[in-house]
Amino acid sequence: GIKRGFKCTGALPFVEVLVRFHSLPLSTFRHNYLSLTLIMKLISNCTLIATTLSARYRSYETYDPNNYLESFLEQNGILLTMCMANRGSKPWEECYRSSNDTKIEASWIQANKTGFRVVEMPVDHGVPVGIVLKPTATSIRCIYPFDAASLSRDNDGCGPVSNDVRYGSEGYDQADQEVKEEYQKQIISYKNQMHGINTTWDSIPCRNFFVGPIPTVGTSILADVNDKHEWTYQTSISYLVDQCSYVMGYDICNQSDPTPLPIFDKSNFLLYTGPASWPSKDWNKVIELMGDSLTHHGDIEIWNELVIRLETTFSKAVEAVFYVETNETEKFEREIAQREARKLNKPLLYVDIDEKDGDLFHCAERLSSTAQL
Repeated sequence: GIKRGFKCTGALPFVEVLVRFHSLPLSTFRHNYLSLTLIMKLISNCTLIATTLSARYRSYETYDPNNYLESFLEQNGILLTMCMANRGSKPWEECYRSSNDTKIEASWIQANKTGFRVVEMPVDHGVPVGIVLKPTATSIRCIYPFDAASLSRDNDGCGPVSNDVRYGSEGYDQADQEVKEEYQKQIISYKNQMHGINTTWDSIPCRNFFVGPIPTVGTSILADVNDKHEWTYQTSISYLVDQCSYVMGYDICNQSDPTPLPIFDKSNFLLYTGPASWPSKDWNKVIELMGDSLTHHGDIEIWNELVIRLETTFSKAVEAVFYVETNETEKFEREIAQREARKLNKPLLYVDIDEKDGDLFHCAERLSSTAQL
């Protein structure tokens, strides 16, 4: 199969090249021989990078807050970002990252702390392509134990959610009186339109306030942590009920009939909605908080988030490109990762998540090298 074929990358490209060069003029062969030499060097480098990254993933070291976090990550675990290839006029467009990007939303994985936690399969908004980043080419601004939707947060991703009614710069508490009254009018208008003018707020079950089916799968479960580092979880519907009740100054529905409880399974994922981020010196605390949720809710999708600033160009901050190999991986998914590796001029790797022993990363350079001959 493909998985096993990729592991023979040292020999298969050489055989293919010899077949293609057979009966060519000597001058052409000399030119292509140089290309072949370069290719073999690239493959050797690709294999070395795959082995090195796999060793870093298996590292058991713990961060010492007296040292720079970026230096620790250079030797321990994998700093990565998942770039989604969007659907366009073609079946799938290439993954897009601007060369001018200076802020990246990243994540970190390590075998004993997090396990392999990335978006593995194509979703509605694209095909995931993994980008391994060089930690020492970045500056970590803040960290979160879960996905924190940093693109929707103040302070360049390290502040509260921008439209949070209590804390956000665009929220209710920050608005002037006229805007606050408009917020309240919109909520009242929605209630009257959906439930009737004469219906009292406390007669509406919270589970039914927002008309339409309440999603229980494929959605985020929102999490916040209190001063005692105890997590509270709620559905997106519960979050909206809470936000609207705060705007109105009273409960907008009957809390004795609450919204459904979160479902902690593989079809959902955790999203941190708290107002505060953590500084890099609190790395161990953040990973511990993530681990606590993994212990109690290990079946749900969980990944941490790091908001980082690039200290160089995006391409120079990239170490390798990878995709996830499963029984359902299709050819076009590999080709998207291959195009991204070529664009960035970086090694192409794949991850076999079914392989419990040995290296996590494997060189898939055969795809990109032989196709360019």
